[in-house]
Amino acid sequence: MSHIVLSILINSKHDLEDAKLWVKSHGYSIRKTHQTKKWTRFRQHTTKYAKDRGYDTIRTAKLGKNKDMEIIIAYKKEDEPEIKLGGSIIDLARTVIYGRKTYAPAHQKIIESYGENTITSIKVGRKPLSSVLNAVLNVVSLGIYKKWIQRSQYDDLFHLFALITLNNGKTILIEKRASIDMVVIKNNYKPPEYTEFAQVLIEHPDIQFKTLLDNTEKLQGKNYFIYNAETNNCQKFISDMLQSNNLLTPELNTFINQDVSSLFEKLKYSKGLINATTGLGTTIDILSKGGVR
Repeated sequence: MSHIVLSILINSKHDLEDAKLWVKSHGYSIRKTHQTKKWTRFRQHTTKYAKDRGYDTIRTAKLGKNKDMEIIIAYKKEDEPEIKLGGSIIDLARTVIYGRKTYAPAHQKIIESYGENTITSIKVGRKPLSSVLNAVLNVVSLGIYKKWIQRSQYDDLFHLFALITLNNGKTILIEKRASIDMVVIKNNYKPPEYTEFAQVLIEHPDIQFKTLLDNTEKLQGKNYFIYNAETNNCQKFISDMLQSNNLLTPELNTFINQDVSSLFEKLKYSKGLINATTGLGTTIDILSKGGVR
C-alpha cells in the first residue's frame, strides 16, 4: 500500500539534537521543524501536497513504549479495506519507521525475476562509513566511540554487503540495513571509495538466488527481516547468508565479523531518544549500519 508521511512528532522532553539525529538517520527531512510544549514536529509534506496526489485519507498513529512518537500518514481511500484486512494504521506506521517484516515490493519483484537463476559469483564488500557518520557517532556517544577505536585493534567502522552475479549476467547488491535491501546494479557500477572485497569460492555452481535467500531465512528465523545493532546487523546477515549455504570459510569469517562487544558494553549506558521508542540508543542505531576493522 502506497502512502505519504506528512509529519513525524517526537515528545519535546527529548533533546532537540537527539530528535533531529534520529529523524535524519531514518531518511527523513529535518528542514521544517516546529516545537511546542509537548511535541517537536518534523514536517515532511503538507496535506495539500498529499491530497493533490490522491492521498485523501489521513491518520495518526502513536508509537513507542511510552507513546513518545506520533507519525501522520496519508494514504488513498481505496486502500482502507487493505488496512482493515491486513493490519492497522499502526502496523503501517511501524513499517515506515522500524522496517519491514517481509520483502519490499521492489525486492519481491527482483526475486520473482531472478530467483531461479543460478549464482556464478559472490563478492563480499566492506566499506568504511563516512567521516560525517563517524563524527556523529563520536558526538552522540559523548566521545566513547573515538576512545574505544584508539584503544582497540581497529581503524574504521564498516558496512558489509555482497555482490551476487547470476548466470544471466545480472549482478544484485544485497545488504542489511533497517531491513534487507537489494538492487540490480548497472554494468558501470563503481564501488564507494576505499571499499574492500573478498571473493567467495563457489564449488557447486548450482545454487539459485532464491535458494540462497531461503536458506538464510531458515537459519535466521524471525530475525531475518529485522535488525539488532549488536547481534543482528549487516555483518551477521552476510555471515549467516554464507554459512547457511555452506560458503563461509575461516578467512571470510575473519573478513566479515569483527568483535564490537566491548564497545556495546560501554554504549549500553548511553541515553538517547531511541531508548524510549525502540529500545535502541541513537548511537546503537548508527552502529547497525556497520562492523569495524
